[in-house]
Amino acid sequence: MREAISILRQIEKLPDIVRFTDGEVAGSVSLGMSSTLASFLAGAFMKACQTALPTVNLSLATGDSATLSARVLAETLDLAILFGNETRSTPGLVRTPLFRQRLYLLEQRRASKAPKTVSIAQLSKTPLILPSLPNPTRSLIDSFFAEAGSAPIIAAEANTLPDILSAVQSGMGAAIAPIGDLSATQASGRFSATPIEPAIHQTVYVVFSDGAALTRAGEGVRELLGSFIHAFVKEHSPPGMESVRS
Repeated sequence: MREAISILRQIEKLPDIVRFTDGEVAGSVSLGMSSTLASFLAGAFMKACQTALPTVNLSLATGDSATLSARVLAETLDLAILFGNETRSTPGLVRTPLFRQRLYLLEQRRASKAPKTVSIAQLSKTPLILPSLPNPTRSLIDSFFAEAGSAPIIAAEANTLPDILSAVQSGMGAAIAPIGDLSATQASGRFSATPIEPAIHQTVYVVFSDGAALTRAGEGVRELLGSFIHAFVKEHSPPGMESVRS
């Protein structure tokens, strides 16, 4: 069944493959992006793509990393930017690391000054809203607690950043998420982000299916992502975000 779907997808892409043989990169590209990443990267990258690849029609979809991985495997998305497991890759996906992101404790903003860091001992006493399994961020968090001989107190589970923040806002608990700056979100000013110590980092990858060749437009978007992320980190220095390029 997957082979049949792959053939159909390749036929659908033929116009983008055979057009513009004079060297201009053009065509349609569907890009998935984790809702957490989209909260601060989506607008800036869409603008960069419009400037650098003006004849590429970029279509953006957001969701959780597990759902986006499944859509890339099913070839209903050309590419996706998502959080991954550093020690285990998903069969059928080709991935390239873009950056590393530190995880933070997200809480309702307090009247008093927030602490500089939060420890595993403190986290173990805090009701948490976490993504549900299977989810690479949740797996990383569970491993972090297990290595400390502890376990998280699960108040609720939610898989996208807006849903997680909504639960935090309701007073159900705090959240652990790979984002240290919420200023670009609608939640700006309502939450604090405190770095966890010892630090937990997660790698973000751009992925595509190994069963389908990217069009020239798809390759153009994938290459642009690397240079965009490097420039974004250098210019904005988002908290906890480290480019993998030197």
